[in-house]
Amino acid sequence: MSVFLSPDWFEAAADHLAQLQPVAGISASVQYVVSGCPDGKLTFHAEISDGMVASLQQGKAADPDIILSCSYDTALAAISGEQSPEAIFMSGALKVEGNHAFWLMDLPETRAAALSVLAEMTDA
Repeated sequence: MSVFLSPDWFEAAADHLAQLQPVAGISASVQYVVSGCPDGKLTFHAEISDGMVASLQQGKAADPDIILSCSYDTALAAISGEQSPEAIFMSGALKVEGNHAFWLMDLPETRAAALSVLAEMTDA
């Protein structure tokens, strides 16, 4: 298991996410901004192509379709399954910029599969 959002976590996550099943027509660039990480604020992004995470890298996306912002504790609650991303969004603890409808309506299947895979390999 890897410590959440550590360099080792990113390396392991990319390998695990590559095993997701494709979902035709679901593609997006999603940027994440997580505050309150052990080393401060962290920005990373995922490129999703046909429902699969084609890449997961630290740093900003060139032209993100969606930007998600939350605290480290909130992100960890989503990864662990303690709270659903939708519930976190509705509570206001997760900010979504960009294509809200796409994030809410088109990405749930990909998001659920990714969170399940990441939960298995994440150690808080």
